[in-house]
Amino acid sequence: MTKTEHSDEDKAHIALVDRYLRPGDLLTYTVCMGRLREAIYEYREGYWIIGKPTRETRDAEGWKGREFSDHLEDISPRHVTHINRDPVEAIPMLIEIDPKWQHRAEA
Repeated sequence: MTKTEHSDEDKAHIALVDRYLRPGDLLTYTVCMGRLREAIYEYREGYWIIGKPTRETRDAEGWKGREFSDHLEDISPRHVTHINRDPVEAIPMLIEIDPKWQHRAEA
């Protein structure tokens, strides 16, 4: 498998993110060394997710008081672990029991 190819599991994960992610959602995602970051989703630029880092992420990354882009431009949908603090892999189950996710499934 090359760097640009995704496993079937990765493709399924990316499809969930693509289907249920909406502007304004809180994303939790992983970066180098497994660190977690959070951002507010704004839009897509091709494959990549563009989001505004939360205050907690800016503080944890040591960006407080430093110049940085208002947007994070290298968020891979494969590295999104949670949408609005719900695990991405749990969304199919949540659609059956949570009105918030049922509404998105109908859209």
